[in-house]
Amino acid sequence: LVKWGRVYPSILMVVAYIAMFRVLRLGPASLAFLAFLGFYTAAGMWSESPVAAIAFKGLYVLVALSGVLMAASIRDFAQFRVNLRVLLLGAALYGLFVMAGISREPGALLSGRLSLWGWNSNRLGHDAAAMVAVSLFVGLYDTSRFWKLVGLGMAAFFGVVVLATGSRA
Repeated sequence: LVKWGRVYPSILMVVAYIAMFRVLRLGPASLAFLAFLGFYTAAGMWSESPVAAIAFKGLYVLVALSGVLMAASIRDFAQFRVNLRVLLLGAALYGLFVMAGISREPGALLSGRLSLWGWNSNRLGHDAAAMVAVSLFVGLYDTSRFWKLVGLGMAAFFGVVVLATGSRA
């Protein structure tokens, strides 16, 4: 159920972009990426269960499309900084779930690959790696001392999570 919870915010982001900006300002890299996503999703038709494959890949397409549209909506660096802070808050919420899982199962951090709440270790490492990138950028380039400290602290935390999962993310 939680996995399907990401569908609504992704659709909401796409609709909000179209309603607010009404301009499709995508460059050649974005268009190439979206073409790849179309091909990637259509490839699900050749699987053993095409409906499930296209539905699963469609979730990824929604998330990727909302990210591309969010990036296309940025007008200047100050707005980019605010958007990164919002992403950092989302990463902090995810980090709270990870910390709660570690406090619930403290031995999971030191025994084998970190797997919390029944999540796949590779997926956890992949998500944490993306959050390291966002957190590190905020920690290095934000103008506020508070956001720098939060960003660097979260980058260190998610770096430990990536290492603990043993993921190649």
